[in-house]
Amino acid sequence: MCNPSRSSFLSGQRPDTLHLWNNGTHFREKNPDVVTLPEHFKANGYTTRCVGKIFHNWHTREKGDRQSWSADEFLHYANHGDDKPQVKGVLPENLAKLADWNYGATTVTECRDVPDEAYYDGRVAVEAVKVLKEVKDKPFFLAVGFWKPHAPFNAPKKYWDLYDRGKLPKLDPARPKNAVDIAFHDSREVLLIPPKSRTPTPEQAAEMRHGCFANVSFMDAQVGKVLAALSETGLDKNTVVVFISDHGYHVGEHALWGKTACFEYDARVPMIFATPDGRPGAMKSLAELIDLFPTLCFTRSGLTHCPRSGSCVS
Repeated sequence: MCNPSRSSFLSGQRPDTLHLWNNGTHFREKNPDVVTLPEHFKANGYTTRCVGKIFHNWHTREKGDRQSWSADEFLHYANHGDDKPQVKGVLPENLAKLADWNYGATTVTECRDVPDEAYYDGRVAVEAVKVLKEVKDKPFFLAVGFWKPHAPFNAPKKYWDLYDRGKLPKLDPARPKNAVDIAFHDSREVLLIPPKSRTPTPEQAAEMRHGCFANVSFMDAQVGKVLAALSETGLDKNTVVVFISDHGYHVGEHALWGKTACFEYDARVPMIFATPDGRPGAMKSLAELIDLFPTLCFTRSGLTHCPRSGSCVS
Protein backbone atom coordinates (compact mmCIF):
# COMPACT_ATOMS: atom_id res chain seq x y z
CA MET A 1 0.00 0.00 0.00
CA CYS A 2 1.10 3.55 -0.75
CA ASN A 3 1.25 5.17 2.67
CA PRO A 4 2.95 2.38 4.67
CA SER A 5 5.47 1.89 1.86
CA ARG A 6 6.33 5.56 1.37
CA SER A 7 6.50 6.24 5.10
CA SER A 8 8.80 3.24 5.49
CA PHE A 9 11.40 3.94 2.80
CA LEU A 10 11.39 7.69 3.55
CA SER A 11 12.11 7.06 7.23
CA GLY A 12 14.22 3.90 7.03
CA GLN A 13 11.82 2.14 9.40
CA ARG A 14 9.44 -0.71 8.76
CA PRO A 15 5.66 -0.22 8.78
CA ASP A 16 5.38 -2.33 11.93
CA THR A 17 7.85 0.01 13.67
CA LEU A 18 5.92 3.06 12.50
CA HIS A 19 2.56 1.41 13.29
CA LEU A 20 1.26 2.33 9.83
CA TRP A 21 -0.79 -0.21 7.91
CA ASN A 22 -3.29 1.95 6.02
CA ASN A 23 -3.49 4.95 3.70
CA GLY A 24 -5.47 7.21 6.02
CA THR A 25 -2.96 7.94 8.79
CA HIS A 26 -0.26 10.56 8.33
CA PHE A 27 3.07 9.12 9.48
CA ARG A 28 3.70 11.98 11.95
CA GLU A 29 0.45 11.30 13.81
CA LYS A 30 2.10 8.27 15.39
CA ASN A 31 5.75 9.21 14.84
CA PRO A 32 6.09 12.97 15.39
CA ASP A 33 9.87 12.90 15.89
CA VAL A 34 10.88 10.50 13.13
CA VAL A 35 13.67 11.84 10.89
CA THR A 36 12.85 11.51 7.21
CA LEU A 37 15.35 11.05 4.40
CA PRO A 38 14.97 14.59 3.00
CA GLU A 39 14.93 16.00 6.53
CA HIS A 40 18.28 14.30 7.20
CA PHE A 41 19.80 15.78 4.05
CA LYS A 42 18.36 19.18 4.92
CA ALA A 43 19.99 19.02 8.36
CA ASN A 44 23.31 18.31 6.65
CA GLY A 45 23.34 21.38 4.41
CA TYR A 46 21.30 20.29 1.42
CA THR A 47 18.44 22.21 -0.16
CA THR A 48 15.54 19.75 -0.24
CA ARG A 49 12.62 20.16 -2.63
CA CYS A 50 9.48 18.11 -3.28
CA VAL A 51 7.66 18.05 -6.62
CA GLY A 52 4.67 15.72 -6.91
CA LYS A 53 3.57 12.81 -4.75
CA ILE A 54 6.36 11.78 -2.37
CA PHE A 55 4.73 11.30 1.02
CA HIS A 56 1.19 9.96 0.91
CA ASN A 57 -0.57 13.20 1.80
CA TRP A 58 -3.71 13.13 -0.30
CA HIS A 59 -6.03 12.70 2.66
CA THR A 60 -5.28 16.05 4.34
CA ARG A 61 -4.14 19.08 2.38
CA GLU A 62 -2.47 20.73 5.37
CA LYS A 63 -0.41 17.66 6.22
CA GLY A 64 2.48 18.00 3.91
CA ASP A 65 5.75 17.58 5.79
CA ARG A 66 7.17 21.09 5.75
CA GLN A 67 10.01 20.20 8.12
CA SER A 68 11.41 17.85 5.48
CA TRP A 69 11.58 20.47 2.75
CA SER A 70 13.30 23.80 2.17
CA ALA A 71 10.24 25.19 0.32
CA ASP A 72 6.56 24.38 -0.08
CA GLU A 73 5.71 21.12 -1.84
CA PHE A 74 4.24 21.16 -5.37
CA LEU A 75 1.22 19.06 -6.33
CA HIS A 76 1.77 16.73 -3.39
CA TYR A 77 -1.91 16.87 -2.44
CA ALA A 78 -4.39 15.15 -4.70
CA ASN A 79 -6.09 11.85 -5.43
CA HIS A 80 -5.40 9.74 -8.51
CA GLY A 81 -9.06 9.94 -9.45
CA ASP A 82 -8.95 13.75 -9.51
CA ASP A 83 -6.45 13.83 -12.39
CA LYS A 84 -8.80 15.32 -14.98
CA PRO A 85 -7.34 16.82 -18.17
CA GLN A 86 -6.84 20.58 -18.10
CA VAL A 87 -6.60 22.27 -21.49
CA LYS A 88 -7.27 25.64 -23.06
CA GLY A 89 -10.33 25.70 -25.28
CA VAL A 90 -12.49 22.69 -26.09
CA LEU A 91 -11.50 19.37 -24.52
CA PRO A 92 -10.92 16.73 -27.25
CA GLU A 93 -13.25 13.74 -27.17
CA ASN A 94 -12.46 10.63 -25.18
CA LEU A 95 -11.68 7.85 -27.67
CA ALA A 96 -11.70 5.14 -24.99
CA LYS A 97 -14.85 3.03 -24.54
CA LEU A 98 -15.19 2.79 -20.75
CA ALA A 99 -16.52 6.33 -20.39
CA ASP A 100 -19.19 5.27 -17.89
CA TRP A 101 -16.75 3.38 -15.65
CA ASN A 102 -15.58 5.88 -13.06
CA TYR A 103 -12.35 5.95 -11.09
CA GLY A 104 -12.93 8.57 -8.43
CA ALA A 105 -13.87 11.79 -10.17
CA THR A 106 -12.77 10.70 -13.66
CA THR A 107 -13.23 7.74 -15.99
CA VAL A 108 -11.10 4.63 -15.63
CA THR A 109 -9.85 4.83 -19.26
CA GLU A 110 -9.36 8.06 -21.15
CA CYS A 111 -7.67 8.56 -24.50
CA ARG A 112 -7.65 12.23 -25.48
CA ASP A 113 -5.38 14.10 -27.87
CA VAL A 114 -4.02 16.52 -25.27
CA PRO A 115 -0.51 17.72 -24.30
CA ASP A 116 1.41 16.03 -21.51
CA GLU A 117 0.82 19.01 -19.21
CA ALA A 118 -2.93 18.36 -19.25
CA TYR A 119 -2.34 15.75 -16.54
CA TYR A 120 -0.51 15.75 -13.22
CA ASP A 121 2.67 14.04 -14.41
CA GLY A 122 3.25 16.46 -17.27
CA ARG A 123 2.97 19.41 -14.87
CA VAL A 124 5.21 17.65 -12.33
CA ALA A 125 7.94 17.25 -14.97
CA VAL A 126 7.75 20.94 -15.95
CA GLU A 127 7.99 22.03 -12.31
CA ALA A 128 10.82 19.59 -11.58
CA VAL A 129 12.89 21.06 -14.42
CA LYS A 130 12.17 24.55 -13.09
CA VAL A 131 13.22 23.62 -9.56
CA LEU A 132 16.33 21.87 -10.85
CA LYS A 133 17.49 25.14 -12.38
CA GLU A 134 16.76 26.96 -9.11
CA VAL A 135 18.88 24.65 -6.97
CA LYS A 136 21.65 23.74 -9.42
CA ASP A 137 24.29 25.90 -7.72
CA LYS A 138 23.97 24.29 -4.29
CA PRO A 139 23.91 20.78 -2.83
CA PHE A 140 20.36 19.53 -3.38
CA PHE A 141 17.99 16.66 -2.71
CA LEU A 142 15.18 16.78 -5.28
CA ALA A 143 12.28 14.35 -4.90
CA VAL A 144 10.09 14.05 -7.99
CA GLY A 145 6.93 12.02 -7.50
CA PHE A 146 5.09 10.90 -10.63
CA TRP A 147 1.55 9.59 -10.27
CA LYS A 148 1.50 7.06 -13.09
CA PRO A 149 1.18 4.27 -14.11
CA HIS A 150 -1.46 3.97 -11.35
CA ALA A 151 -5.13 4.06 -12.47
CA PRO A 152 -6.99 5.84 -13.97
CA PHE A 153 -5.56 4.85 -17.33
CA ASN A 154 -5.68 8.26 -18.94
CA ALA A 155 -2.37 9.02 -20.65
CA PRO A 156 -2.50 11.38 -23.65
CA LYS A 157 -3.43 9.73 -26.96
CA LYS A 158 0.10 9.68 -28.39
CA TYR A 159 1.11 7.18 -25.70
CA TRP A 160 -1.84 4.91 -26.48
CA ASP A 161 -0.74 5.04 -30.11
CA LEU A 162 2.61 3.48 -29.23
CA TYR A 163 0.92 0.11 -28.73
CA ASP A 164 -1.07 -2.30 -30.86
CA ARG A 165 -3.62 -3.68 -28.43
CA GLY A 166 -3.75 -6.99 -30.24
CA LYS A 167 0.00 -7.48 -29.77
CA LEU A 168 0.19 -6.76 -26.04
CA PRO A 169 1.12 -9.66 -23.73
CA LYS A 170 -1.82 -12.02 -23.38
CA LEU A 171 -3.66 -11.91 -20.08
CA ASP A 172 -3.99 -15.08 -18.01
CA PRO A 173 -6.60 -14.16 -15.38
CA ALA A 174 -6.56 -17.56 -13.66
CA ARG A 175 -5.75 -17.85 -9.98
CA PRO A 176 -2.46 -19.60 -9.25
CA LYS A 177 -2.97 -23.26 -8.43
CA ASN A 178 -3.51 -23.94 -4.71
CA ALA A 179 -3.38 -20.23 -3.79
CA VAL A 180 -5.31 -19.58 -0.59
CA ASP A 181 -8.41 -17.36 -0.59
CA ILE A 182 -6.90 -14.83 1.83
CA ALA A 183 -4.32 -13.95 -0.86
CA PHE A 184 -7.02 -12.34 -3.00
CA HIS A 185 -9.30 -9.31 -2.81
CA ASP A 186 -12.26 -7.85 -4.68
CA SER A 187 -10.17 -5.39 -6.76
CA ARG A 188 -12.34 -2.56 -5.48
CA GLU A 189 -9.72 0.07 -6.27
CA VAL A 190 -10.35 -0.34 -10.01
CA LEU A 191 -13.51 -2.42 -10.41
CA LEU A 192 -15.84 -1.16 -7.70
CA ILE A 193 -18.91 0.50 -9.17
CA PRO A 194 -21.41 1.16 -6.36
CA PRO A 195 -23.25 -0.73 -5.14
CA LYS A 196 -21.17 -3.73 -6.26
CA SER A 197 -17.94 -4.71 -7.96
CA ARG A 198 -18.08 -5.16 -11.74
CA THR A 199 -16.41 -7.97 -13.68
CA PRO A 200 -14.80 -6.61 -16.84
CA THR A 201 -15.43 -8.24 -20.19
CA PRO A 202 -12.37 -9.38 -22.17
CA GLU A 203 -12.68 -6.23 -24.31
CA GLN A 204 -12.86 -3.99 -21.24
CA ALA A 205 -9.90 -5.74 -19.64
CA ALA A 206 -7.91 -5.30 -22.85
CA GLU A 207 -8.64 -1.56 -22.90
CA MET A 208 -7.55 -1.10 -19.29
CA ARG A 209 -4.35 -3.05 -19.93
CA HIS A 210 -3.69 -0.96 -23.04
CA GLY A 211 -4.21 2.15 -20.93
CA CYS A 212 -1.77 0.90 -18.29
CA PHE A 213 0.93 0.41 -20.93
CA ALA A 214 0.21 3.94 -22.17
CA ASN A 215 0.51 5.25 -18.61
CA VAL A 216 3.92 3.60 -18.24
CA SER A 217 5.21 5.24 -21.41
CA PHE A 218 3.70 8.60 -20.41
CA MET A 219 5.46 8.50 -17.05
CA ASP A 220 8.68 7.29 -18.67
CA ALA A 221 8.67 10.30 -21.00
CA GLN A 222 8.33 12.66 -18.04
CA VAL A 223 11.30 11.01 -16.30
CA GLY A 224 13.20 11.56 -19.53
CA LYS A 225 12.46 15.29 -19.45
CA VAL A 226 13.91 15.60 -15.94
CA LEU A 227 17.00 13.55 -16.80
CA ALA A 228 17.54 15.63 -19.95
CA ALA A 229 17.46 18.82 -17.88
CA LEU A 230 19.92 17.27 -15.43
CA SER A 231 22.28 16.57 -18.33
CA GLU A 232 21.83 20.00 -19.93
CA THR A 233 22.90 21.70 -16.69
CA GLY A 234 25.89 19.39 -16.31
CA LEU A 235 24.53 18.19 -12.97
CA ASP A 236 24.52 14.59 -14.16
CA LYS A 237 28.28 14.61 -13.52
CA ASN A 238 27.72 15.07 -9.79
CA THR A 239 24.29 13.66 -8.97
CA VAL A 240 23.09 10.28 -7.79
CA VAL A 241 19.77 9.40 -9.45
CA VAL A 242 17.43 6.83 -7.90
CA PHE A 243 14.29 5.44 -9.53
CA ILE A 244 11.84 3.51 -7.33
CA SER A 245 8.13 2.83 -6.92
CA ASP A 246 6.12 2.44 -3.74
CA HIS A 247 4.28 -0.68 -4.95
CA GLY A 248 3.48 -2.75 -8.02
CA TYR A 249 0.10 -3.21 -9.69
CA HIS A 250 -2.15 -5.90 -11.06
CA VAL A 251 -3.95 -5.28 -14.35
CA GLY A 252 -5.98 -8.45 -14.56
CA GLU A 253 -3.31 -11.02 -13.66
CA HIS A 254 -4.54 -13.59 -11.13
CA ALA A 255 -8.01 -12.02 -11.68
CA LEU A 256 -6.83 -9.02 -9.65
CA TRP A 257 -6.87 -5.29 -10.41
CA GLY A 258 -4.99 -2.65 -8.47
CA LYS A 259 -2.69 -3.25 -5.54
CA THR A 260 -2.71 -4.60 -1.92
CA ALA A 261 -2.05 -8.27 -2.78
CA CYS A 262 1.20 -10.01 -1.81
CA PHE A 263 1.87 -11.57 -5.21
CA GLU A 264 4.99 -10.47 -7.05
CA TYR A 265 3.03 -8.16 -9.35
CA ASP A 266 2.26 -5.96 -6.32
CA ALA A 267 5.31 -6.59 -4.13
CA ARG A 268 8.17 -6.32 -6.62
CA VAL A 269 9.21 -2.80 -7.59
CA PRO A 270 12.03 -1.14 -9.56
CA MET A 271 14.98 0.09 -7.51
CA ILE A 272 17.63 1.62 -9.75
CA PHE A 273 20.66 3.63 -8.66
CA ALA A 274 22.61 5.60 -11.26
CA THR A 275 25.88 7.11 -10.05
CA PRO A 276 27.84 9.87 -11.83
CA ASP A 277 30.71 7.56 -12.78
CA GLY A 278 28.28 5.28 -14.59
CA ARG A 279 29.84 2.11 -13.26
CA PRO A 280 27.71 -0.97 -13.93
CA GLY A 281 26.62 -3.23 -11.14
CA ALA A 282 23.82 -5.34 -9.81
CA MET A 283 22.52 -6.26 -6.39
CA LYS A 284 23.70 -9.71 -5.45
CA SER A 285 21.31 -10.21 -2.56
CA LEU A 286 17.74 -9.38 -1.62
CA ALA A 287 17.17 -5.63 -1.53
CA GLU A 288 14.23 -3.75 -0.04
CA LEU A 289 12.98 -0.20 -0.26
CA ILE A 290 14.01 0.26 3.36
CA ASP A 291 17.61 0.08 2.09
CA LEU A 292 17.17 3.40 0.25
CA PHE A 293 17.82 5.66 3.26
CA PRO A 294 21.16 4.20 4.43
CA THR A 295 22.37 3.62 0.86
CA LEU A 296 21.92 7.27 -0.11
CA CYS A 297 23.54 8.43 3.12
CA PHE A 298 26.53 6.19 2.57
CA THR A 299 27.09 7.15 -1.07
CA ARG A 300 27.68 10.83 -0.35
CA SER A 301 31.23 12.09 0.24
CA GLY A 302 32.50 12.93 3.69
CA LEU A 303 31.15 11.68 7.01
CA THR A 304 27.43 11.04 7.02
CA HIS A 305 25.43 10.04 10.05
CA CYS A 306 22.55 7.69 9.36
CA PRO A 307 19.88 7.97 12.07
CA ARG A 308 18.50 4.56 11.17
CA SER A 309 21.71 2.67 11.94
CA GLY A 310 23.41 5.20 14.16
CA SER A 311 26.70 4.70 12.32
CA CYS A 312 29.05 6.98 10.37
CA VAL A 313 30.88 6.11 7.20
CA SER A 314 33.25 7.98 4.90
